[in-house]
Amino acid sequence: MTPYREQVWGSLTEHAKILLVTVVAVNALRTPAQIRAFMLFVLVSFILFPIRSTLTNYLLGYTLEGRAVGPFILSESE
Repeated sequence: MTPYREQVWGSLTEHAKILLVTVVAVNALRTPAQIRAFMLFVLVSFILFPIRSTLTNYLLGYTLEGRAVGPFILSESE
């Protein structure tokens, strides 16, 4: 019924993925210790992602005027 079928379908697909991950997590994580360990793992992963990318880019020589370039920090137009 909507003229924006592609956008709606994409959004529904993303919501279905989130629901599936949530169902798997609820069934897999049973104790508070498991939940804490999982939350810590996710937190550390989010912290290490930009650090790893920035250091890798710097060591490989991908810099902008001598400064390290991280993921999604600077656009091509700058």
